[in-house]
Amino acid sequence: MPTELPTQAMKNKEDKEKKKAKLVSDIEDVMKELQASLEQDNIIFERIRAIDKTKAVVENLVDDIQFWTKKKMFQIESERGQTVEIVARLMARFRASFGEWSDMFDQEIDDLEPLISKEEHVRCLLDRLPKRQRNQMEARYSRPLEQVQALIARTASHKIFIKKIGDVIRKNESSTSEDVSSFKHSLPSQPSSSSSTLIMPT
Repeated sequence: MPTELPTQAMKNKEDKEKKKAKLVSDIEDVMKELQASLEQDNIIFERIRAIDKTKAVVENLVDDIQFWTKKKMFQIESERGQTVEIVARLMARFRASFGEWSDMFDQEIDDLEPLISKEEHVRCLLDRLPKRQRNQMEARYSRPLEQVQALIARTASHKIFIKKIGDVIRKNESSTSEDVSSFKHSLPSQPSSSSSTLIMPT
């Protein structure tokens, strides 16, 4: 009895299954790379802790500068000398701490870019799967994908932080114009790639 030749529909189905299997294999390969990067790059998370610590220092200085600037507004001329000196010292510490934070954050962005690239690649591959299978794969790899998203969300939170710094600078312009001008010139240039949205308010 002759062997039944495969129909075109059978060939199409076989090709479709092969492509789907290749797609799943590609997703698994990229996810293995992403998971390995997250597990090996403990330095990223160590740097994050250091960044957050420095950010807390800067935020405390922001609060102190705001307090003394407001106090100076209600002082008579003869009382302002000491307050001006206090604000100037705070601004000097502010410049140094902000510069340190900015350098550390730029490095965090550089470290994050490869992870974002892998995460975006996986998302593109997942979108090509049927909905049910895509949901299953996303559930399977939810933890590393959520880790990368959490890291990305940090960059957005820094927009608010930088705006707060800009507000402090503007409020101090009238009384510490020379110090403020020096601080503005010391600000880092607009970062590239993923951090391009973190622009100092005008």
